Amino acid sequence: MQSTISWAKKSALSWTKINLVFIGVFLTLALIIVSLFFRINRHFSETIIRSFHQDQLYLVRTVAAGMQQIINQLNQEIVYLSSLSTLRREGISASACCEEPFRNFYRIFSGKVSSISKLGPDGRVQYIYPFDKQEIGKDMGNIQCVKEAYRSKKTTISQCFVSGKQALAINKPIFRTDQPEDHENVVGVIRCLILMDTLTELFLQPLSLGKRGFQGKENIWIMDQDGLIIYHHNPDLILKNYWDILGKTRFRKKAQMAAIQDSLLYQAIKNGVESWGISPFWGKEKELYAFTPLRVNSKNWVVGITTPYFSLYAPIKNNHWNMFFLTLAIFSTFGLAGYLVHCSNKKRSLLEAETEFLKKQVELEEEIKKERDNLHNLFDSMADGVMVISSDYQVGFMNQAAISRFGNQIGRKCFQVLCGCDRPCSSCRLSDQPNSASEQTLFRCHDNHKNRWYEISAAPLITSNRTKSVVEIIRDVTKERELEDRLIASEKKYRTLVNHTKDLIMVQDFQGKVLFVSESVETLLGYRVEEFCQHQFQQFLTDNPVNDPWRKEIKGQADLQIRLKPHLLECRTKAGDKILLEANESSVFDREGEQMQIMGVYRDITERKKLEEQLLESERLRMLSLTKRFRFGEIIGRNQKMQEIYELIEAVSQSKATVLIQGESGTGKELVARAIHYQGPLAKAPFVGISCSVLSENLLESELFGHVKGAFTGAIKDKTGRFELANGGTLFLDEVGDMSLNIQTKLLRVLQEREFEKVGGEKTIKVDVRIIAATNKDLKEEVAKGRFREDLFYRLNVVEIRLPPLRERMDDLPLLVAHFIEKFNQQTGKKITGLSTEAMNILTRYSWPGNIRELEHVIEHAFVKCNKTSILPKHLPPNIIEPRTSEIIKTGVKSGLSRDEIEKDILLNTLEELGWNLGLVVQKLNISRPTLWRKMKKYGLSQKGT
Repeated sequence: MQSTISWAKKSALSWTKINLVFIGVFLTLALIIVSLFFRINRHFSETIIRSFHQDQLYLVRTVAAGMQQIINQLNQEIVYLSSLSTLRREGISASACCEEPFRNFYRIFSGKVSSISKLGPDGRVQYIYPFDKQEIGKDMGNIQCVKEAYRSKKTTISQCFVSGKQALAINKPIFRTDQPEDHENVVGVIRCLILMDTLTELFLQPLSLGKRGFQGKENIWIMDQDGLIIYHHNPDLILKNYWDILGKTRFRKKAQMAAIQDSLLYQAIKNGVESWGISPFWGKEKELYAFTPLRVNSKNWVVGITTPYFSLYAPIKNNHWNMFFLTLAIFSTFGLAGYLVHCSNKKRSLLEAETEFLKKQVELEEEIKKERDNLHNLFDSMADGVMVISSDYQVGFMNQAAISRFGNQIGRKCFQVLCGCDRPCSSCRLSDQPNSASEQTLFRCHDNHKNRWYEISAAPLITSNRTKSVVEIIRDVTKERELEDRLIASEKKYRTLVNHTKDLIMVQDFQGKVLFVSESVETLLGYRVEEFCQHQFQQFLTDNPVNDPWRKEIKGQADLQIRLKPHLLECRTKAGDKILLEANESSVFDREGEQMQIMGVYRDITERKKLEEQLLESERLRMLSLTKRFRFGEIIGRNQKMQEIYELIEAVSQSKATVLIQGESGTGKELVARAIHYQGPLAKAPFVGISCSVLSENLLESELFGHVKGAFTGAIKDKTGRFELANGGTLFLDEVGDMSLNIQTKLLRVLQEREFEKVGGEKTIKVDVRIIAATNKDLKEEVAKGRFREDLFYRLNVVEIRLPPLRERMDDLPLLVAHFIEKFNQQTGKKITGLSTEAMNILTRYSWPGNIRELEHVIEHAFVKCNKTSILPKHLPPNIIEPRTSEIIKTGVKSGLSRDEIEKDILLNTLEELGWNLGLVVQKLNISRPTLWRKMKKYGLSQKGT
């Protein structure tokens, strides 16, 4: 009971502290509410002003847009009136020519236009609508804007007064003719007047200005970019300079006047930029202003509005008082409620506190007992043994796992139980009793009697800066120790194997850092293992382009799969020599299947590469010698058909017989024609060629036979035809099968009579020309279809030479490839020796629809992409590499086959094409071998059949 009374006294003291805390909280709340009061008032004031500025901007934008639209419409209508012929005529009564168009104009702009009149050449009013007799004959020529319209002969717009009211005058000159540059051409001026009050009321009336807090049109003003006031509700300010007014009212010193020119307001009006703000705009009281630009006849005006600031003072002031009284009421309510609750709770505090104390004391004792039981149950549920060791090395507690393993050893020394020895272990932490460190330590001890290894995690229990006891968690790790010993032996074995391998074995991370390298690095590169591992692998690479794919992958610019394929790397040894390595790299995965590192085997192939280059150079020289051996002029080929063609060319070149060369596009028909010409007696005579398929009928006739001056439109001089140019020599007619029947008839006459007339000429010209024709069409079929004259066919087909396509002479492919490689080597300055075996196999399998010309283009394409000494498959065009695949896809899509059916056809075609060599198939299709086996099983494909 005595303890309860003392606790009650303490509670009374605590209530005093609570009162002080309550007062502190109350005052803090008061400060927060007052601060919020000022913040909310400030925000509300800024919101009102910002909203008012938005209304001002909306108003002036509406007025400016409306005035711009009305002025543009008036300009368009006045331009139309000035173009009427009735207004241009002189000597006609003004009322007769102006009344009808002016009445229509006034009706269109009813309520917007004050009057419209026509002034004569002398500046006097000839007619005005609505008609006013007093205005007829009045001299308007002295008015500045009218005088400017006469002088500049351009439309002028300016401010003026009409019956004491502000108006806008538009003056448009009337020209006698459509040549305004003639000074005497002006016959009058159309003058249109618009009352500014009418114009502004027209746009301000729908805007409900009273609801928005504006007085009306009295707030609106207009000035130009120099500050000249165009419109204002105060007539005394019109045509005065705003900056002069501002200087007299606000800035009386020259230094202050100079400051105007640097102000943002001055720059905004000068440049015609939209602006708003708060300032003594007209020089006296504080006002809210806003203005926006208005473009009038190439002049920059600004339309603005000003509102006295005091018109917003009343709502801001009312809001301040409302917020003050609301804050005061909330503050008083909270304070009174808190005080009443505090007084009512204070009376019951002592009794409730005493009861609560006794209740919590009983609950605490039960929880301590429960936690102790739970802790023992927790230790007993652990698979590892748990011991509590006192400072004198005695075992004070053991859980069930420890008892089952060591027996009940409570009271014995820990080193006797764990190690079977008679003194403490060297790693025991109880020997450092003065040490106050509380880190958990992990160590192993060995039971020499039982030959067991234990892993012990020890955590000291510290009291008064001294270790009183230690909690040890004991785990039997005998099996793990045996596995470690085996792993160490295995690692030693494999390290010995790796270090005795001649090839370089290396492990890197994905940034190129060397994590492991075999001892062969000293033999290949001259570096010690420790020295090599201190650097990034890319530091040992040379600048050879063969290393570019590896560098791009390291920088993240290329796919890792490119690096995982066999590739070459050129490295620099410690002595400065260059060696070429063949790299085979693969990924190392962790247990979750994530890529961790890159392991590679690198073989020195420097000598082998030199031998390969020597073999390639020898093969290139052999092919060049074969090319020279089996060459006839510019024609290359050792095929039997080509040998027969060579004999025929040699025979026909000695005569003047007409020759017809037939063959597909790209087979070398022009080369054969040149060989016939230059191998015979006409070699020194002219050889003239023309393509009959690229010219229209008229142009082809002119090119063949020539024309005289004036024969047709564009014939500005005489032209010599190809027959005349080839006189005494050979004329080569390429694509003769594309000639029209009309040209065929004229050609037949030349072949028969050996004479012709130029287009538009009358003189007959005789020629002695040998004809060699070429075509890629079947002329017999063309004759049968009536598209080619039969008699001309027999005239041309005296000696027929039929060139075989490249697909029928594939044994000439190596000679042709060697010829084009030598040709492009000379053109580009490269030193490409030939094609790789894979690339040559691809060219051999291709059908070559474009024949030799297509082959030349393919080799040229490869030269552009190849930066090595040998052309690889990747340097060839895609349509050459997989022509059959593209054809299968197109055929399958047209036939409506499913995706699986198309994939099966592609796979089967590739397998058959590569002779069921699965290694080549996976490389060509860029898939893994397991994927290939899975798809073959899916589609039931095997080497025996499908």
